[in-house]
Amino acid sequence: MLESLAHKTRYGIAALAAITTLSQPVDSYARPPRNPSQAVVSPPVTEACNLEALYLGAGQDQRTIKRLLGPHCANLKKNKKPDFEAALAALWDYKTDHRSARNPAAKQAERELVREYRRNPHKTTLKEYIKDADKTTSQVYDSLNWSKVREAYHLSAEKTKLLQKGLKTIRGKEIIAYGMTELFPSTDGKRNTKVLDYLLREAGATYLESLPAMYDKYSSFGMWQFTSFAICDSRDCLEGASKMSRALPAKYQIPGSVNKLRGDDHVAAAYLFAANNLALLISRLTPKQQKNLEKHLETTAKRKDDDLVQFIATAHHLPGIAIRNARSWLTEGTKKDFSAYSKRKLRQYATKTKNNYAALH
Repeated sequence: MLESLAHKTRYGIAALAAITTLSQPVDSYARPPRNPSQAVVSPPVTEACNLEALYLGAGQDQRTIKRLLGPHCANLKKNKKPDFEAALAALWDYKTDHRSARNPAAKQAERELVREYRRNPHKTTLKEYIKDADKTTSQVYDSLNWSKVREAYHLSAEKTKLLQKGLKTIRGKEIIAYGMTELFPSTDGKRNTKVLDYLLREAGATYLESLPAMYDKYSSFGMWQFTSFAICDSRDCLEGASKMSRALPAKYQIPGSVNKLRGDDHVAAAYLFAANNLALLISRLTPKQQKNLEKHLETTAKRKDDDLVQFIATAHHLPGIAIRNARSWLTEGTKKDFSAYSKRKLRQYATKTKNNYAALH
């Protein structure tokens, strides 16, 4: 399979060396391959190392791999300079040959995104990327028609004001931390920050915004790995971020299809989806829970607060359960960290987000 895939992509096995261990979703860098004998690299390494190696172009020297990912990933590759275009094409080929084999929208996205990346990689730094995210999130916040938001989510005047307060605490760093949780398998925030900064400098923002989600059948890509369940505005659907987007002036609205997201659209979509999930949470709060959230937000400006960031990251994955967890957290007065109210996989999402957010400060 690997040989035929390498032949098809025209980039050879070097760009695909880690793909054989990507058959299952990765949530932690601590889990080794189920069958180490099938791993291309030797000695066996974790699935997270393999996924990140592909992100890094699957051609890094050992010194760079060790610096960015740690010593346990140092044996991944030890040859050529990374070819990010080859890595992007390889990832998309794998997705469209397997999970998305019957999805014409995914195949269209592959053709367009690889071509567009070749034309304009948009190399930048993490500092600049956060600064741009600050501008985008502020623009979206300032442009929202709160009367339309109130009507769309059936909020009272008090709950609408609470949503405004909560959403105002979410800006560039918060959105980027949430995106890192979606994109990177490691729970090590400092490590994720190093890898993100390196990719922005060497591969470019367009690369990150074009990376496909490897484990679903949909046309999904980018740092936040959106699908049509989060972004869809048509005669047949109105989902998540698209629903909140309708409260914006037409010139600031995001496209109604994931396939059309480009550049700042990704950050705007992440912010709108976070706003959507926060609105859904607030619409379901009891008076006691509402009062406790108001108290919590009053102290947010005085300290580094990551609880709402944890909520929006977990709500991206499983909104219903994340809302239930948030209500429990609010019922008990927000005395414990939000992650304490999440179980199993969502706790890992929450913890990873907390670590990512801390590393960005």
